[in-house]
Amino acid sequence: MGRKQRDRIRPTPKWSLFLPYGLVILGLLIFLLFAKGLSVFIGTRFFYSIPLLGGIARSLELVEFVNLFLFSVLGMGVGLSVQLLPHPKNDRISKSILTILIPILFLSGCFFQYQIWLSDVRQDMGLNPIEVRTVTNQWLQQTVKKSGVWGFYHYTTRYSLLPTNPDRLQASIKGSDRVNELFSRIFSTTPNAMGNFLSFCVWVLRLFYFSLAILAAWHHFQDGLNPETHPAWLRKIGSRSSQGLPK
Repeated sequence: MGRKQRDRIRPTPKWSLFLPYGLVILGLLIFLLFAKGLSVFIGTRFFYSIPLLGGIARSLELVEFVNLFLFSVLGMGVGLSVQLLPHPKNDRISKSILTILIPILFLSGCFFQYQIWLSDVRQDMGLNPIEVRTVTNQWLQQTVKKSGVWGFYHYTTRYSLLPTNPDRLQASIKGSDRVNELFSRIFSTTPNAMGNFLSFCVWVLRLFYFSLAILAAWHHFQDGLNPETHPAWLRKIGSRSSQGLPK
């Protein structure tokens, strides 16, 4: 090889080695967020709208249980990307990325439910987007002393009915008060204490779902890292791409 040819050969920039990996992870995240939003929409429109049973399903947040499949896909996808797009640091980077993406995907369900709720309020009351946020923030401040998505997340721990107008808000509050009063008589405590206890149970349930999501994601991430669990055609792709692994 001549001197001029050697001068023309330049080292590959480090960022370009991670570019295919980053694009794959970004595409995976967009796909899973779309699937998450679709599952929340279906659950809200079809399952949670069923009289009585829908309120119970919303309280138990059954859609989150079904969405555990998405976390399995997340873990497997990130793990496979290490095998198909090898790089010396991909393993460590993938673990860090997976740690970040799990809570993002988990909490996105609340964000999508919040947006659907705002849309329902806007259609029911005929308000513009700014007025809808103002009105709903007032409702959330009145009930849970918080606003926005975080206030909505707290609201759904205490009330199963999402109000779309002031009358439904009062109905939601009265319904929750009746439930708290009923259970307080059974367990010989105050309605306020029972309401706090039921809200705490919902937080525990969410923590349980989040723990399952972590376990599902990391278990399938390890499967994605293990070539022995891959189909033969996938192992061939991984072996070919590993030949270009930088030293």
